[in-house]
Order: sequence, then structure tokens, then C-alpha cells
Amino acid sequence: QDKETPPDAGYVALVNCTRMTIQNLTLMNNGQGILLAYTTNATITKNNLTNNYFGIQLWGSSDNSIYHNKFVDNSQHVFVQTGFANVWNSSYLSGGNYWSGYAGTDLFRGVCQNETGSDGIGDTPHIIDANNTDHYPLMKPYAGPHDIGIKSVSTSETLSLIHI
Repeated sequence: QDKETPPDAGYVALVNCTRMTIQNLTLMNNGQGILLAYTTNATITKNNLTNNYFGIQLWGSSDNSIYHNKFVDNSQHVFVQTGFANVWNSSYLSGGNYWSGYAGTDLFRGVCQNETGSDGIGDTPHIIDANNTDHYPLMKPYAGPHDIGIKSVSTSETLSLIHI
């Protein structure tokens, strides 16, 4: 419990763990990129899960936070044992995960995705199963907290002179 996986891990399997952190890993060409069995309160963030059979497989695992990951070309991005719920996104604007094959559009913005204008978050949730939904699927892979845009620019008529 209360540990972080090594930064050079090529595969992660956690069994009977609590409050683990799995982040910044590239996990490719495995049966599962990440396997959690009977694990709770783990944080899985900023991982590249590509070309695995399962990107993440969860058995008897709940209350885990899974966001800002990139799921690409896995046979099945996620498998969750029926009846277990996890959190698949951070707050609005921070977003959830990038899912290759997500067919949603980005025409709206706002917490409820009902205001005109795009925000980089899909307008429809990515549903994994009845208990697991990414409410803010990303339209492109997570680029960090500084992926911002300028909404408006205004000028000022005030002139400042500096004398040296």
C-alpha cells in the first residue's frame, strides 16, 4: 500500500493493494497493460496503454481513479468485473482519458457539455459498463495542465513610460 510503481515497468499487476500510484508508463504488447485484482483507491494516470489485449483489467477492484491515460489499439481497452465501480475522469476541463475509436464529437463545452463551443472534451460520455463511465473523454491525448487557449484579447488605452 501507498507505493508508486517503478518508472521503467513494462507490465503492472497489483493484487490486494490500496492507495497505489501508477503513472507515466508506456505499457505495450501485453495481455493486460495493467491488471488490478482486489485493489482499491489506486491512482492510474498519464499512462500510454497501446496494443495490449486489455489496456486495463480490473477484478474485484473499485474506487480507483483512472484519468489522463491514452488507450490506443487495444483489443479491448478496459475489462471491469461486473458490479465494481471506478472513477474514469478528473474534473471538468481536466478531463478523462483518450480512447482510440471514440466516435464522439466536440461541438459543446461546459460541465454538462451543453454550451456552444468546443473544449477538447467529447460531448458524449464514454460508457465502459453500467458502473463505469468516462464522463469527460478527451478528443486528443492528454498534453498536461498547460494545454490552454486564449479566449479573448483586449487593449488598454493606458500608456506607461519607464525612465531609467
